[in-house]
Amino acid sequence: MKSINNKLLLKPYEGDRKIKATVSGGFATVTQKSTLVGLEVLADFNRETEGSPLIKKGDMVYFQEELLYASEWARKTYDCPSIEEKFIIADIGSVVCVG
Repeated sequence: MKSINNKLLLKPYEGDRKIKATVSGGFATVTQKSTLVGLEVLADFNRETEGSPLIKKGDMVYFQEELLYASEWARKTYDCPSIEEKFIIADIGSVVCVG
């Protein structure tokens, strides 16, 4: 299975969705603003103009945790007969890096 239309099929974000603070230099900052979270890719992704998958099933893609914490798409899970587990759909433009 491959994902299309610049969408990634990913394992859902499992954070606790509680605001976490870090104190540094006497100032409190929200930890989610400076943390990247990896989600596992569940289907190959490739752009129609390229021959091989840019991101393969099993790869980890990283997002800013604050985006996963606040975005509706990160909460909405889907079912599909071709994928054994629930998943979320994310836009490739939200990905910070692949590892």
